[in-house]
Amino acid sequence: MPNQNQQPQPVQIPMELVLDELRQENARLSYDLAVARAQIKVMQAQTVGGESNGGDTEPAE
Repeated sequence: MPNQNQQPQPVQIPMELVLDELRQENARLSYDLAVARAQIKVMQAQTVGGESNGGDTEPAE
């Protein structure tokens, strides 16, 4: 009967694979940040441009 308390062996991960994953994650986060900043700029431009109605109401269609 195998020993139930054996610890799993650590997996060796090549550093290049880790770096590739970090680059991909950085690109995803950078894209999400760029989209969020663009949305903020659009909302600020609408407020400055007088399109804000001063409340939390839905925009007119």
